[in-house]
Amino acid sequence: MVFLLAHVVLSIALHTIGLYLSVVMAYIRWIALDRLDSKWIRTRPVG
Repeated sequence: MVFLLAHVVLSIALHTIGLYLSVVMAYIRWIALDRLDSKWIRTRPVG
């Protein structure tokens, strides 16, 4: 019974951590893409 309880708690904890890491990674990618499209990064034609 102890093994089953430990397995359930560990499985839920690891699944939750994985979901939060996925959300954080998506947010970081979104911010990076937003900054790549910034007017400060775009090159202006010379001349």
